Amino acid sequence: MVADRYHGKVLTPEQAKAVIGGHPYPMARNLVLNGPPDVIAYECGYRHTRANSCQPTQVCMVIGQPLVDFVLEHNPLSSRRLTQLRGA
Repeated sequence: MVADRYHGKVLTPEQAKAVIGGHPYPMARNLVLNGPPDVIAYECGYRHTRANSCQPTQVCMVIGQPLVDFVLEHNPLSSRRLTQLRGA
């Protein structure tokens, strides 16, 4: 069932560096803290299907519309909206 619904792309470290410039944590942090307010976490297809998966499994993120609404609509039991804490 997960394979029929989960769509992802596995990148080599070299490909990931080319896509995000080699500094994934600062870029991802900035995007989450200062990016669009629409952010969700959803079930990681890879972790979910493994027999002895590490926890938590709801670690994949989507940022921005229209993808946030799409994932929430199609995966309501395995996705959740996140909020950005301001001034904390």
